[in-house]
Amino acid sequence: MTPQHEAEPLLEARRIHLRHRRGERDVVRDLSIGVRRGEVLALVGPNGSGKSTTLAALGGALEPRSGEVLLDGAPVSALGRRAFAQRVARLPQAPACPEGLTVAELVLCGRHPHRGSLQTPRSEDRQAVAAALRGVGLAELRHRRVETLSGGERRRAWIAMVLAQRAELLLLDEPTAALDLRQQHEVLDLLAEVNHRQGTSIVLVLHDLEHAARIAHRVAVLHRGRLYQVDSPRACIVPDMLRDVFGVAARIETDAGRLCIRVDGPADPTRRL
Repeated sequence: MTPQHEAEPLLEARRIHLRHRRGERDVVRDLSIGVRRGEVLALVGPNGSGKSTTLAALGGALEPRSGEVLLDGAPVSALGRRAFAQRVARLPQAPACPEGLTVAELVLCGRHPHRGSLQTPRSEDRQAVAAALRGVGLAELRHRRVETLSGGERRRAWIAMVLAQRAELLLLDEPTAALDLRQQHEVLDLLAEVNHRQGTSIVLVLHDLEHAARIAHRVAVLHRGRLYQVDSPRACIVPDMLRDVFGVAARIETDAGRLCIRVDGPADPTRRL
């Protein structure tokens, strides 16, 4: 699905300043960014650049010190938590799971915004859980307890929970973390399919710039808590950006239509990022 270039984004941050709880300084400063309907937007940047913090603010988990986050033009702070969760699903980098839950029970948690935590699962809830488990390749492990899974299997179970939520916008913090190379590509392919077939908007934090170039319609580059650039992958991922933001000298090549980054070494060995 081609993302819609509408005047009003689906989700938008306007000049937000973000500070961690009990923090003494802003880690994100004066950041404005919009998420278009039907697009995949990748947040990239060095460690400590503010990617996860920005994603938390977009997902309503961190209130801006100043500025605001809007969903369809309405302040997120004014929406009820359940109403927001029916439209926006967020997967943090290190989610916590209560001990004893099976994989299917964890994935069913993604249906809570639609049915309540105490209601008996409906047919549509069971169908959503089954489809999500098939999508991440965990259908055969549905009765296993989550704590017995490998790191990669556990990560895929959490992704299945978010998919079962069937929100119109997914916010995913490093969804390929703890996955091997094959699983990383399978997850990216799955997310691309969800975006294409269902029109789901997706914002994801990625460390691998080649992965970002592969899946994203646009890339937002963060550097030292500020937005350095947001544009198409080929416009953003260029030698100048890699030098300025990541401090490396690199060449950009194309292999079978895909962007490849060839790092030659530090741009300036004496420079501190």
